[in-house]
Amino acid sequence: MAVLTIFNHGTGFNRAKGVEANEMVGWLHTHVVGNEARIDNATPVAGNHIINEGPGSSSGGIALPSEVNPMTGRGIDDEATKFGKAQGVKRSAFARAFAGQSGGGKSAMAGNISGHGWNENVQRTVQIIQTLKFEGLYDVTHVNMVGWSRGAVTSIRIANKLYEVFGNGIVCNIFGLDPVAGQDAGLTMQDTQVLPPSVQTYVAVLAMNEQRSSFAPQDMSRMQVTDPTSTTTCFLPMPGVHNEQVMGRSGVSTEPQANISRNLAFAFLQHFGTAFDARPAPAYISASAMCGAYAEVRLGTQGGQYHNTSGLKNKIVGLGLGQRAFTQPQQMVGYVAGGGASYWVNEHHRACFKEAYPELYRKIFRSNGVRDSQLEAAVGVEATTPLGRSLVGMGYLHVLNHRLMVQLGAGRYVGRPNANLWPGHLPKF
Repeated sequence: MAVLTIFNHGTGFNRAKGVEANEMVGWLHTHVVGNEARIDNATPVAGNHIINEGPGSSSGGIALPSEVNPMTGRGIDDEATKFGKAQGVKRSAFARAFAGQSGGGKSAMAGNISGHGWNENVQRTVQIIQTLKFEGLYDVTHVNMVGWSRGAVTSIRIANKLYEVFGNGIVCNIFGLDPVAGQDAGLTMQDTQVLPPSVQTYVAVLAMNEQRSSFAPQDMSRMQVTDPTSTTTCFLPMPGVHNEQVMGRSGVSTEPQANISRNLAFAFLQHFGTAFDARPAPAYISASAMCGAYAEVRLGTQGGQYHNTSGLKNKIVGLGLGQRAFTQPQQMVGYVAGGGASYWVNEHHRACFKEAYPELYRKIFRSNGVRDSQLEAAVGVEATTPLGRSLVGMGYLHVLNHRLMVQLGAGRYVGRPNANLWPGHLPKF
């Protein structure tokens, strides 16, 4: 099995800015083991991973995706000069395409607004993989992808193009952070909405407090699974706005949900064969550690820490503000047991809790509400921890004589979604 990992940056981010901002995709490709595969001046360079710069990513002096011919790796201006542009020759559409000038402007603004450059990222990725395989440099059989924002949707588009070229000959696994196509692309472009049969596993984190209308995510209502028998999906609602799912500072993410997502993406890629030389910090290496992080998230929601997108600038850039459809109560019941009123942030949270605290899970969420004075001793939960405080804060437990007690009425969330469960074959941490 030959595994190739693809890191797809989001709009306005690239390998320079991503690392500088300690954004999740940048952190991951900084710590991947191996060499970067690329086509450099029409010469293929073998490797086990690909890094795609995001549309509109002008930081660090790195060329925009739209400025590079995806077939040769050469700058478009260089090739245009070579093929006669310098002599003022009017060139045919075929000639422009051959030189890599496939339409649209090259500005960073065009990338930020319309995503100009992501077509080139799709073409570039498939061209590299074809070259690696057909020239005997690396016989790619499995592709792991991670992306944020338009980078997450780029992963979906790459999977569709790979399926078009290789069929089921290349298996894909995708971890997407708040997949946003931008404007109406997520509704009008078919390859942003379809998971082909070659996608084995697809996990997407969805930001619950992002409200820019042009940032509508590819949620369950938009995504189509071509073959449910071959593709497993899980959509994970997460409090916070778009950026709060991935950003960090000084090696430590600024938000607990960003820590969770980073650890999850790391575990996901590692499970499917991507090697790293370090773990994220802080590292969650147990189901109970994941539960502690989710408890901090839940405390944040209880304390009103996560604010919806607001402000005139966001309203203008986002073409208006509005609550994301999947966060509506009638929609949330399809994403997580108990819906939006549940203790669970998402189904990964519930799976971790059930593994880490099986007795507590049974007594609170599967019992008939009978009090248990030995609960604290049985499960080792203290009232002062984030876990204890979050459960008390939502009324599942209460403190009596310095001991945690099961609140009457526990067991009300015994149901679960018919689908969207955390996949049993995936690691939880």
